[in-house]
Formats: sequence, structure tokens, C-alpha cells
Amino acid sequence: MKRLSQTTPNSRTDTSTALATPPATPRGRLLSEREVEEEFAIKMKYLQKLRLFGRGPRYFKFSGRMVRYSRADIELWIESHAQGGGAR
Repeated sequence: MKRLSQTTPNSRTDTSTALATPPATPRGRLLSEREVEEEFAIKMKYLQKLRLFGRGPRYFKFSGRMVRYSRADIELWIESHAQGGGAR
């Protein structure tokens, strides 16, 4: 991975890696759709469909197409769909 160069009066800073690195929240790095699919077994297409209809877990959208999810928001959304569990 490239390092950002130090800015001098006659040089330019390389921001290519700064823009490609997923942003982070105070709770940790944000997850891509693929990472959510791998970690939580929620298909990317299903996440896209949920967003289209204004449902699903909260998400962040950057630069038009880059969508990211926080792990905490995914876990809260999953918990909100818990059913049953009553005493027998």
C-alpha cells in the first residue's frame, strides 16, 4: 500500500490510497457489502434490495457508489428481527 507523501511547497500529496481506504467509525472500520455477506451470511443482492425499498440495516454511502455498514448497525438490525424465545 502506498504511503501518503509529505507535502512540500513544490510537491503534491498522493491521495489515491486515502480515498480507497474504507472510512472508520469510533467503533471500528466500516464493512463493505462483501464483508457483510462473508461475516453475517446476508447476500449482497439482498442488502441492495433492502436499500432500494428503504429497509434493512443503516448504511453509509460515499462517492455515489461506495456503500458501507457498521458492524454494530448490522448486529442491531439482526437482533431487531428476533422471534419467539418464550418459555416452554
